[in-house]
This record gives sequence, structure tokens and C-alpha cells, in this order.
Amino acid sequence: ITYSLTSSATCGATYTGSCITRQETGGSATPLTDPSVSVSILHFYTSDLAPTDSGQARVTIVVGGTTSATHGKTVPFYVETGATMRGTDL
Repeated sequence: ITYSLTSSATCGATYTGSCITRQETGGSATPLTDPSVSVSILHFYTSDLAPTDSGQARVTIVVGGTTSATHGKTVPFYVETGATMRGTDL
């Protein structure tokens, strides 16, 4: 599975800006974000991924862009979240 920041041409006719898509191997890209959201930033930061690393594998995800508000205005947004890999004993 691949997650990508994709141009509005790939997102669909109702999109005015870029979107985040999900694509499975051999399949077509499916937009995950609403057409009212224009995504301009999608970053994945990873750490402790090598088998020799002593820490827990983790990823930080940063998303930013604009979304529609009332009276035709747009509002910027930025979201940061993280995920960790579960222990190897599971």
C-alpha cells in the first residue's frame, strides 16, 4: 500500500487542489481527503528502523494545507501525529 500527495487531476473533477491518495499494488489511487481540503504538505519521518537500532521503530506524519470555510474563505491547517511498531513478541 502506498500513500501519496497527488495532484487534483488524479484526485478527481471535484477537487481544486491536491489530495492524499491510497493505492494498493496493481490498483488505482483512491482519494482519502475530502474535496473541500487542499493538501500541500505530506511528510513521513521515520526513526529506529534498522534491526541494529535499540529504540522502538516509529513514524511521525505531518499533513498541512487549507480547507474551505464560510463565505468562500480558506483556513490553513497543520496536523502532526505519530505511530510506533508493536513489540516483536506479539
